[in-house]
Amino acid sequence: MATSDDELRKFAKKKLKAKQDFRSLVFVWIFVFALTTAIYFLVMPGTYFWPVWPAFGIGIAVLVTGYEAYGKGFERPITDEDVENEIKRLKK
Repeated sequence: MATSDDELRKFAKKKLKAKQDFRSLVFVWIFVFALTTAIYFLVMPGTYFWPVWPAFGIGIAVLVTGYEAYGKGFERPITDEDVENEIKRLKK
């Protein structure tokens, strides 16, 4: 077996937690953008649209979190095959 069941279980839990965190962050992003936009339109309509900056900042975090949750992510489980390939590479 490439990795133990316990290692795969830990990795799966970590990925599920990342997906949950991503969904929560998207909700926060939408809420913050809606709130700052509402404040903008109530207090200073027609001036520089500053709510774009908080949305941009949180948007970067959303992209990174989404990549980690749904993309290949920044890590994957290390298999025995990976270890053997690294040993072969180091012996060269």
